Amino acid sequence: MINVIRKNQQALMIVVTILVIISFIAFYNGTRGSNRGGSAPGKVASIYNRSIMLTEFQRDVRQYYVARQLGLADLVQILGSGNNQNEQVQEFVFNQMVLQHEAAQLQVSPTDSEVQAEEKRIFQTNGQFDAQKLNSFVEMGLAPLGFNGSVIDDLVTRELQLRKLRALVGSSVAISPVELRTTANQLYQNIELSVIRFSLDESLAGIEVSDEDVKKTYEQRKEGYKSEEQRKITYVAFALSDAENALKDTNLVTAQQKLANRANDFMNAASAKDANFAEVAAQFKVPVTETAAFTQSSPDPKLEKLPTLAAAAFKLIPENPTEAVPVEKAYYIVHLDNVTPSRPLSLDEAKPKIIAQLKSERARETISLKSAMYRTSLETALKSGKSLEDAAKDLKLTTEKIPPFTLAEFPKDAKPDLQQLAAKSMEMKEGQLSEFIPTATGGCLLLVEKRVPLDDAKFATIQAKLASDLLSRKQTIAFLEWLRLRREASKIQFAQR
Repeated sequence: MINVIRKNQQALMIVVTILVIISFIAFYNGTRGSNRGGSAPGKVASIYNRSIMLTEFQRDVRQYYVARQLGLADLVQILGSGNNQNEQVQEFVFNQMVLQHEAAQLQVSPTDSEVQAEEKRIFQTNGQFDAQKLNSFVEMGLAPLGFNGSVIDDLVTRELQLRKLRALVGSSVAISPVELRTTANQLYQNIELSVIRFSLDESLAGIEVSDEDVKKTYEQRKEGYKSEEQRKITYVAFALSDAENALKDTNLVTAQQKLANRANDFMNAASAKDANFAEVAAQFKVPVTETAAFTQSSPDPKLEKLPTLAAAAFKLIPENPTEAVPVEKAYYIVHLDNVTPSRPLSLDEAKPKIIAQLKSERARETISLKSAMYRTSLETALKSGKSLEDAAKDLKLTTEKIPPFTLAEFPKDAKPDLQQLAAKSMEMKEGQLSEFIPTATGGCLLLVEKRVPLDDAKFATIQAKLASDLLSRKQTIAFLEWLRLRREASKIQFAQR
């Protein structure tokens, strides 16, 4: 199909970033320690009693990045869930194997015309299919990864299979009128809240901590007082010059491709056995930046604008000390120079931390006790018919009225704790005064003043989209549970190295 679409069209190359592949080279090595079961050399895992070799695994890893570049959201997000990139890629690799197996068993497959229509939708310019964009993607996005245009057919087919399987599995799922109206009301009804805040800073000001309290706390919690681990790194950067960034069309593509290749060559050289990072940098004629020792909570000032590098430093290990890190349009190669392990702190070293800790604990305890006392008085006043504002004035407290809002249309300029308060309000009845709610800045008492039900006119405008969203969400949940069970039946076993 791709060949049919591309026939007799001239290519105009586009840029598809491939550095992510460079940064993923060490993925397999990084996962080996957690694998299980014996294996032959080069075997990564087994599924459906079939061995998955490293070459196949690496091919599917590359397909994950192609799927991302194609914007196949269902395929990437549903099959590739995880807490970090490595988890997402690994989940994608094995879940798509389960998907293909189950699609074959159930004979679920899109037609050629459906695949072609989806591919035409992906490669568009100004709403029209752009064959030059497709050709460029194949030349610049796929060729460097060892693929040709057929991989687009394969991935689009899987995306459409996933949609069909999700619809099939979710065909028994339905949204009742009551469920739709209840959800709409929860999301779109106006909520009016009042808050009485208690400041942590004000309570901290009057608290003193004695040396004896410090010593006693140190003895009780000694195991918890340790220095932060420190890391020291060196790194090099590969970036286009201003003149190169000003290039256009294929000239810019060529410059970017050369830059990626050079970064890749450096990474390979720096990762070689017994390689010296500084010597490799000298060979490539790139300047080396060296940091002082730093901690996760206090990165070196040189990394102030490069938080990704600071985070990468604490993922490196002495056995694998070099990592490629993409940052915007530049490629950084980071090398771990030294690790200073965490150690127990002496009493004098731990003293500032202990004082701050005890002050915070005592301040929060004071706030909690004070709020409980005030709450009793406020609740009595509310039951007598007073407003919260009047009851608070009698106790010399300040009331803050939060402007009406809905959960679906959350105010962008809201205070940081509004989401926490909104979530708490969902557990409360109208007119109810909350128990003390601890917050980052201290704590508060919350009153649900009023909930204004969603009117019929507003419901009519959001009904269709909300129903579609709810159904899709429930179908996805059903599909994920089905996928989990089918994955268990696949009997995936990871190899041990």
